[in-house]
Amino acid sequence: MAGTGDDGIQVVNGTIFKDQFEQLVAINKEKKYLPEVKVRGPMNRSDHYLFMRRSSVIFIYTLGASLPITIFMIAMKHYLLHDLMSMCG
Repeated sequence: MAGTGDDGIQVVNGTIFKDQFEQLVAINKEKKYLPEVKVRGPMNRSDHYLFMRRSSVIFIYTLGASLPITIFMIAMKHYLLHDLMSMCG
């Protein structure tokens, strides 16, 4: 299940990796992909938590009504993901 993204995204570990979080906010502010980019600290209620313990990572999940992952929200914003990948080098 995934949120639609209609309400934006939540960035887990954004409180730890503040520079990267602020880059996401700036990209979204400029290009207006999502209604909101929210921040949260670490959370250990996910299978992704082990990655955080071994590496410097952020996790992004979409907010909004739940739906089955169809084609992972086709555009979830394809462009935002492209910008994220650009940030990685």
